[in-house]
Amino acid sequence: MNQNIMPIFREHSKFYQKYSNVPVPEMLRLHGFIVDEMPIDEADIVYMEEYKNSLFKMGIIIDEAPFKKEFVAQYVFHGGITSLIAEGQYLRKPNGDKMYNSYYFYLYKEGFQTHKGHVRERVYVEKAIKSTFLKTFESCLGLLRVGGEYEFKES
Repeated sequence: MNQNIMPIFREHSKFYQKYSNVPVPEMLRLHGFIVDEMPIDEADIVYMEEYKNSLFKMGIIIDEAPFKKEFVAQYVFHGGITSLIAEGQYLRKPNGDKMYNSYYFYLYKEGFQTHKGHVRERVYVEKAIKSTFLKTFESCLGLLRVGGEYEFKES
């Protein structure tokens, strides 16, 4: 292995730096999305308590367990036929239980017409971690400014 080779690190954009520490649902609200967060259920509370207890056994004391709520966010373009939709959700086991260590984001554009139903779905990012989601969403900001007609900028 060549010791003279150094990896190239690119500086993150101002958008990424600004929103990397902000929860994604809050960032989406700031950009005009309607966000619907799912309530915390009993299984979530049990997970958080078990997580805190396991850390306590290792000598680590925390007030709150890190937990992300599942959400669906929608940005309706002018005319109301097409929407940009963002989702944050846990992967599920075959029995429907959440896998709490696997939280992913989805971003897609979807159209709806009453006589045809769902038409023209385009997926921009699927099963992405937060950093990938933010980079993809940043390239999608032009789409929000011009009402959905702008084609997605590939990076």
